[in-house]
Amino acid sequence: MIDQAESLRRRMENHHPSVPNYLAISGHSRNSAQSQFCLNLSQTLGEFGKRVLVIYLGNDVQPWTGVPQSISIAETLNRKQPIKKALVQHRHVSYLRSGSLLIDKLGGNRDYLKELQMSFNELNGEFDMILFDFENVNDFERFGSVFDILLFLSKGTKQAVLSTYTMLKKFRLMYQDLEFACVLIQEKTLGEAVKIGERLIKVSDHYLKNAFKWISIFPSDSDNTDTVSHPFSLQTIFSRICARKYLHYISQLDGQKNTKFFDRIENSLQTVRIDQS
Repeated sequence: MIDQAESLRRRMENHHPSVPNYLAISGHSRNSAQSQFCLNLSQTLGEFGKRVLVIYLGNDVQPWTGVPQSISIAETLNRKQPIKKALVQHRHVSYLRSGSLLIDKLGGNRDYLKELQMSFNELNGEFDMILFDFENVNDFERFGSVFDILLFLSKGTKQAVLSTYTMLKKFRLMYQDLEFACVLIQEKTLGEAVKIGERLIKVSDHYLKNAFKWISIFPSDSDNTDTVSHPFSLQTIFSRICARKYLHYISQLDGQKNTKFFDRIENSLQTVRIDQS
């Protein structure tokens, strides 16, 4: 998975060598920690006031995500409709799915590419950031050409997108440990998970420490899908930490820091507490 992600990161850097702020989530396998992380990150950024578009590079959005099914980009182009028709909303976030036909249609079809580019131009300025979400990490090569084209089409816009693995470069080992901790928690070996948490606390901040404290109280249960999206789950807390770091990074790129905006982010993180009721 790391090799696939590195290949994705290099491909993105070739498109935007001077602007390391393009985001792609690879490896959206079914019910994985990474797919939940993608979902939580996009929704958290939406809650923080960012206009987020997730382009799902695959045929179907998994039902467990709660994202409504819609017609695909390929289907809208077949009907001579703008891709706006394929947009669906879910928890402050907009979603599009490519559909497998998009790959076949784009192969050597310049007219189809022009139609897609015109549709993309209609989205210009409507979103602050775009997340490219692969259906499965093994589909990266299969969907790579479509990703290249969509990334190229969004190049002229001002959307801020950041590579997950670029953003988490110095946290890569921590991320692997977090995924391992998820497995330990699901297996109810909380003692080992807490040990991992204590080690990670040394390289992270107090929010992660609180996350492991909450996880000990609310362990993930593979038999209960509700716990995956629980507000105190590892994936949820980690995505909030990443969203905070990501927004801080974007503010540094822009050379602007809205104090009130960041106060709101900090407050929302600090006020997350266990509902005793």
